[in-house]
Amino acid sequence: MNWQQARDETLSDWRRIQASIGTADPIDLLIEINAVCALCEKADEGKLDGESRCERCLVAQQFGGCRDLNGLMSDRVAAHDWDTLRELVDQFVSELEAVDLQGAG
Repeated sequence: MNWQQARDETLSDWRRIQASIGTADPIDLLIEINAVCALCEKADEGKLDGESRCERCLVAQQFGGCRDLNGLMSDRVAAHDWDTLRELVDQFVSELEAVDLQGAG
């Protein structure tokens, strides 16, 4: 899998999450929000000893990663704050769409 394919698969997953906000079971939503995605799997390929997947991830390099944002999303699910969750997911989808794949192998 290349970075383009990993990004496209991850976008597909997050668009599914977007569509399910407010109707999905909150536990299922938490699991989906915090799941390892195709970008994580791609970043794991060829990493060196001591190197984290996040160090190799294009989202982390370009936007600071997803961990903090996923934590905020999880908090919004726990509070059943679907409007704010939708805004956060929309923000993340926009970041994924904007990831610069130039020069990525």
